[in-house]
Amino acid sequence: MGKSIMNNLRLEDFNARHFSAFEQLAYRAVFERGFVDVDFDKQHWNSHLKNLVSVNSNIVRLLFNGNELVGFYILQLHNLPWNHRTQALFQLMHLTPAHRNSATYNSMFRDADALCQYNKVERIQTTDTAIQMDEGQKLNLLQQHNYQHIDGLWEARKDV
Repeated sequence: MGKSIMNNLRLEDFNARHFSAFEQLAYRAVFERGFVDVDFDKQHWNSHLKNLVSVNSNIVRLLFNGNELVGFYILQLHNLPWNHRTQALFQLMHLTPAHRNSATYNSMFRDADALCQYNKVERIQTTDTAIQMDEGQKLNLLQQHNYQHIDGLWEARKDV
């Protein structure tokens, strides 16, 4: 079963029976972050999510309040081609607005830390868009969990 983190909230590994609820919440997650454009292809989205949850190197954890899905995180594990050290990337961590608070995020980070320790992860990374919090709270959360801002990301937008 799932791991109880506080009150009636619990984290569980992804299970196919939760796909529909996960798909809806994942869509809200990318929509709220402004990643969805007018030409959204629902069939492609559905295929992408199915691939995401079926890859063994992706850990998808779901957060429930009772029987309602209220959050999730996606942790992608990978090994670099020049060594055998496992690294992880918090691809996305999302909570419904009613559950967005430091205590819940902290619980999810602790859960991910335990999974990383189990999988012998040497390094874990995330991006500013992966976690949806006030910038000050996000900075405090990341620092509490020993994250440091190491490399900036450079991006060039192209006219397409």
